[in-house]
Amino acid sequence: MSNRQITLESNDKQKFDVNIDIIEQSKTIKDVLENCGGAEGTTIPLPNVDSANLKKIIEWLTHHKDDVPSFDDDEDYGERKKIEISKWDQDFLKIDQNSLFQLLL
Repeated sequence: MSNRQITLESNDKQKFDVNIDIIEQSKTIKDVLENCGGAEGTTIPLPNVDSANLKKIIEWLTHHKDDVPSFDDDEDYGERKKIEISKWDQDFLKIDQNSLFQLLL
């Protein structure tokens, strides 16, 4: 993992310095990063994400930084795979439904 950092800015103006390798697990943020040139030190505003949810997103991405991606874009989705959800993820997702929807957006 590299030491390259970017800054994510929530809609309530809180800033979070994050390793680029960690944050690129999020396809949405990875796409934004690529569109703005992906330079180290870049600040990416996230107008649809508040600081509480951004903290949760960063926490989840950091915890899963060494995970192997569970699927590729080219994979045939005809057959669903049964996956086991870790205790950490089960505990992480013990939040109210509104908060969960915000994380999914």
